[in-house]
Amino acid sequence: MAVPIEFVDRRTERAATPSAVARPICGRGVWTQATSAVFVLLLGTVFGAFWWKIETSPIPCTLNRVAWVALMAAVVVGQGRRLRYGGLAYLRRLRTADGVLIAFLAVLFVSAAIQPADTRMEALARWLFFYVLPGGLYWAAASGRITPASKRWIDVVTVGFGVYLGITAVFEVAGLSTFVFPRYIASSVYEEFFGRARGPLLNPVGNGLLLTWAGATAWTMRRRERTVREALVWAAMGIIAVGLFATLTRSVWLGAAAVIVVWFAVEGKQRGRAILAAAGCLAVILVALGFHKSLLSFKRDRNLSAADAAKSVELRPVLAWMALRVFSDHPLTGIGLARYDVAKFDYLGDRNSPFPPAMAEPYTQHNVFLSLLVETGVVGLGLFVLFLAICFREAWETWKSRASPPALRAWSFVAWSLILAYAINGMFHDVGIIPQVNCLLLTVLGCRRGLSAAVGQPPT
Repeated sequence: MAVPIEFVDRRTERAATPSAVARPICGRGVWTQATSAVFVLLLGTVFGAFWWKIETSPIPCTLNRVAWVALMAAVVVGQGRRLRYGGLAYLRRLRTADGVLIAFLAVLFVSAAIQPADTRMEALARWLFFYVLPGGLYWAAASGRITPASKRWIDVVTVGFGVYLGITAVFEVAGLSTFVFPRYIASSVYEEFFGRARGPLLNPVGNGLLLTWAGATAWTMRRRERTVREALVWAAMGIIAVGLFATLTRSVWLGAAAVIVVWFAVEGKQRGRAILAAAGCLAVILVALGFHKSLLSFKRDRNLSAADAAKSVELRPVLAWMALRVFSDHPLTGIGLARYDVAKFDYLGDRNSPFPPAMAEPYTQHNVFLSLLVETGVVGLGLFVLFLAICFREAWETWKSRASPPALRAWSFVAWSLILAYAINGMFHDVGIIPQVNCLLLTVLGCRRGLSAAVGQPPT
């Protein structure tokens, strides 16, 4: 059986050997490093610390952490062999985005390690669980092997996972806790966001990003054919859309809408663009008529009134001012990773503030970019934004090129869609400290990076 050209392993080509040029990466196998990375991601999402945890010292033990360590051990052994036999040629395969990510992780480590003793362990824990663990999944997915079977497996599992999240979202909002699995999702013990579709991460923003990933993947699987398979794909997208709505989170809606708008603007036909323009005009009219007040203050959580929901909007400029005030005193390297909640107390009595600073006392930052700016300065934020920009540009250029292999175009669409949704949600929430969100982002980017290297596409 012939191997599709998009899955030919260009990295193992030998000089003028036709059989080597047509060699598949891993035969017809499903289980590759990329599928293993996705497995660890999903394991940590559904069966993470909320589901099962043993308090071991110094690091609590969870299923996904055990699986991550096993995966990293396998990757190190495999990459060690490649480095041994490939030498400098192997190191030349590193791309600019890889180097920027390594530099970013190094800066965060230094920021955490040089802190005072009272916050050092917390900072190192954040560095390890919210940045190194995702970075390991990126490395595993990017340096591994992609096969047609493994890509299909990842796509099908992703869409199936999105359907599970969508159905669970309906049960959560409807109060049908009996049908929610795992049971902790519907437990009132975790009060925050209770009543919304918060999913296994117990956070509607994280749940929304997972659903956006699944929805984008489902969109790439449609074939415009009148078949049962096509009907199932569209049904899955409908369920995922319901789940997105059930998060009752404005930034999630905005992120998903932005992906749809961009796709129609670039790929949509004239009729689709006209419908999109009409929908945009209708939205502007509704906002002008005063519906924006209802949008900003509607009741979402069972234990949160509409008035309290409106206060969350008023709080954001206060937090933004606080972040910029702290940044002005520590512009280059910041105050230190995970140190904002300690440092903010030095600024609560500032009488020159245009806002009441005391409002910010109970809260952490609500913007992932401002959070990094405050804690790691322009160095840390600059590296993070540069990494996202490089990955976005590569994915965007590949997706726009009709000459790109279909499989790579599909994953490139998923990659830039997730980056866009991450950035939009990140402007309203510190998504970097939501469990598994950085794992999601870097796993998807790693899979796209691995497939790009497999087809021999040079970085843009």
